[in-house]
Amino acid sequence: MRLLRRHSRSVYAVVTFASLAGALFVSILWGASASEGGRTPWEPIIQGLALTAAISGVIAERRATARERTEQMLKALATEHRKNQEHWGGPFRRRAAHEVSHRLYPRLLTTTTETALSSGIFSSARYSDLHAALLEWQDAAGELNRRFDLAEIRSYVGRIPHSELLTWEEALHADDGPLKPAETALARIRELLDRAERD
Repeated sequence: MRLLRRHSRSVYAVVTFASLAGALFVSILWGASASEGGRTPWEPIIQGLALTAAISGVIAERRATARERTEQMLKALATEHRKNQEHWGGPFRRRAAHEVSHRLYPRLLTTTTETALSSGIFSSARYSDLHAALLEWQDAAGELNRRFDLAEIRSYVGRIPHSELLTWEEALHADDGPLKPAETALARIRELLDRAERD
């Protein structure tokens, strides 16, 4: 029953489209037979045109709905990634040695990214670059969030020396550290979202 509810819109669309297509086919046959009998097939022609318009309307509505969903998802992604970008100018900035201490790190937001990937809304060839970038971002952000979890547990469960905190801070901001892949992936997504908005 749940499966039926979940796919009810798709089922209704298929049934509607199939019914209209079948009716159009019958109207064509009707018009052909009327012509062979020497009569002017006005009624089947009019009905055929009406059915053609109905089929075109169904297709146009589905395309408009898909486009609207895509635009909404692009806006949601832009909002989420804008919030993530703010961390690099604040909590994620490199700190001087005397500023390094035990602290809690904000987690990167990935909910909208996960929703976009699971929905398959960007799985078409048109958004292949964005889809790949979102996968890369999801991995990089997930890894960075896990590093923060481990660092906080290590820092607050056991009292560690200041020298170890400095080591963690240096590793965090190193060229091969966990911040760099996330920052690179985020910049790439920002570029692709700006391009999609212009298109």
